Amino acid sequence: MINFLSMRTYVRLLLLALITCGFVGCSKEKSIDSTDAGGPGILKMKVDGQQWVANKFASATIMNGFTSIMGSSNDGKDLIITLDTKSTGTYQLDQNSNHAAAYVDNNEAAPVSYTTNQGMNAGDAGGTVTITSIDEVSKKISGTFNFKMTRDIDGKSIMVTEGSFTNLTYTTELPPTGNNGNTLKVTIDGTDWTGKSVVGIFTSLTNSISIVASELDGSKGVGLTVPADIKAGTYPFSGITGTVMGQYNVGTTFYLGESGQLVITEHDTGTKTIKGTFNFDGKVPGGTATSKLTNGSFTVKYQ
Repeated sequence: MINFLSMRTYVRLLLLALITCGFVGCSKEKSIDSTDAGGPGILKMKVDGQQWVANKFASATIMNGFTSIMGSSNDGKDLIITLDTKSTGTYQLDQNSNHAAAYVDNNEAAPVSYTTNQGMNAGDAGGTVTITSIDEVSKKISGTFNFKMTRDIDGKSIMVTEGSFTNLTYTTELPPTGNNGNTLKVTIDGTDWTGKSVVGIFTSLTNSISIVASELDGSKGVGLTVPADIKAGTYPFSGITGTVMGQYNVGTTFYLGESGQLVITEHDTGTKTIKGTFNFDGKVPGGTATSKLTNGSFTVKYQ
């Protein structure tokens, strides 16, 4: 179920958050830079007046023109902020913005995220994020944020105040796949391509599994998102409304899979292994540019 996110948020979060080591999945073994809530390397905020600190992990990425701030707490709550920038400044988040934030409480019976771009009216959600400093020598980023977040599924809202990220270490390159056995290969517009970094991520935010392959600098990537309970079979790609979704990015241009098919040949939920093949015709949402992906195949263990 990914239709509660707008297409704009999906585009940003799938290949600009998941691709950058994952909202939660790739960062599970990371730790925050300090366990002292007042010290360096801290992501914190108040949610409806209650203090929250990302004491499980907190990290950031600046890649391919986008900045992502992400963190998780030991009590099962996650935050991600993705900004269409790599510079200091103040940025508006709302229903029409290229910037977005999402928060999810995994303790809920059916966790669904609050975001800054849901709601029908301008006052339903939105706010600002200010990046105050980016230290390119020590790879540290700091800033502040405040926003209202809502979710359309039940009309509930939360207020995020006194948000800050202080001296968070950021990365500019993804870790290579290494020896984890993950692979994704595909022919893109007639040229064979193999992902240098390939990850599989279960995301409670959407109750889905995302398979994301990328160049190490994030300049090119292919992503597939499927329901967490998907079984072996053949599934069509049909844009943002389909059961499965495909996406391809090169630079800051994103193509969404409008037609084609995904074949799941194996999904072992015990070992968290998923295998399959795919092909899709991608189109820039709202535009005319297209790209053709054929002969795709993947074998991925997800977290």
